[in-house]
Amino acid sequence: MQLARGDVADVLLTVRWQNDLFRQTAAVQNLGCAKSLRDDSERFFQHLGQRKLGVRDYPDFVKGVLPCLHKTAQQPALTKLGLAKYAGEIESSLGDPTALQRAHRQYLLQLQRATSERRPPTPATRK
Repeated sequence: MQLARGDVADVLLTVRWQNDLFRQTAAVQNLGCAKSLRDDSERFFQHLGQRKLGVRDYPDFVKGVLPCLHKTAQQPALTKLGLAKYAGEIESSLGDPTALQRAHRQYLLQLQRATSERRPPTPATRK
């Protein structure tokens, strides 16, 4: 139930999941923006883990990768997924970290479901 509403405690998990999807999913791994998104994701979760950044920095991070999420949604092979709707929800949630995490998770879940290449991380699989 908590995951459906969003959970700022899952920000790190969400960013790692995004990184994994953009590294391992054939439909998006070679997009022009994918390497930058992966690099930004790596840097964010490393700095978050080192406490150089906090959850308060999550909206700025997402704002920085949002153009790539929009570009992904516009890819011909992915347009039927409705990712543009989820990218819009992400954009409109930038002021609320909990709602932002929920919208970000929904985007990634839809991308993953459509590509069927990875399972979503669950609380039981967290390290």
